[in-house]
Amino acid sequence: MKKISAWLLAFTLLPSICIAEDLYRVEIIIFAQPEASADLVRHFEAAPDLDLTRAVDFRQYFCLPAQREPGFMRHFRSEEDVADCLGGYLRLNELRQPMVAERIRLEKSGQYRILHHAAWQQPVSTPDEAYPVRLTNGRALAQASPDAPAMDGSVRLSKEQFLQLDLELLYHYPTSAPDGDPAASDGLLLQINRKLRPSDLNYLDHPMIGVLAQVTPVEEDPVAFETGRKARVASSAR
Repeated sequence: MKKISAWLLAFTLLPSICIAEDLYRVEIIIFAQPEASADLVRHFEAAPDLDLTRAVDFRQYFCLPAQREPGFMRHFRSEEDVADCLGGYLRLNELRQPMVAERIRLEKSGQYRILHHAAWQQPVSTPDEAYPVRLTNGRALAQASPDAPAMDGSVRLSKEQFLQLDLELLYHYPTSAPDGDPAASDGLLLQINRKLRPSDLNYLDHPMIGVLAQVTPVEEDPVAFETGRKARVASSAR
C-alpha cells in the first residue's frame, strides 16, 4: 500500500509526464471579478441544463486512460494503472504548475476571489471525440449565496486545424436571500469558444468572472516503470 501511495503522490505532484505524442498540459484559473454589477445577473426559473454525462470529473477519479475499456474511470491501484494513464487524461497538482504565480498575484491583490484552479494532462482529438473536463467549486446550487457563489460546467480542448477551447460555465450568484427553491437561481451562463496558440497565456474576460487558461505541449521523455526501479520523470513543459 505504501508503494502504491508513493506512485500516486509522484504522479499528481510532478508537472507533466508523457509517453505518447500530442499530449498537452491544460491549466485554468477561474475568478470572480471585483465589484461585479448585479445588473448582469439574471434569474433562471430553472437552472440551465448542462450536459456533463461525458465529462471527466477529477474529483472522483485521477485519470481516464488512453486505452479505454468499460469502467475506465479509475483510481490508481497499481503501477500498471499509472502507466495506462500517462497517454490519457491525468490529473495534475495545480499548486505545482506554472500558473500558480498568477493565482498568488490575484489573491494578494485582495480584489479577486479564486473560484477554481485546475490542471491536467490530456491528448488532443477532434471536437466530436474530445472529452470535456468538469470545472466546479463543489458548492451546490441551493447553497449558493452572494458571499459564496456556486460554479459548475466544463471545458473541452480539441483540435482540427487549430487548438480550440470550448468553455461552458453556469455561475450561481444569488442577489438576495435564497427562497429555498433549488430549481431557481440568480446567475449567468457563460459560453466561450476560443482558438488558442500553444503555450500562450489566454485571458477570457467577462464583467462577472475572469478565466486564465494556458495549454502547453508536453515534451516526450522516457519513463521507467519496472518494479523496483525509480521512475525517471519528464521535465515540466515549457
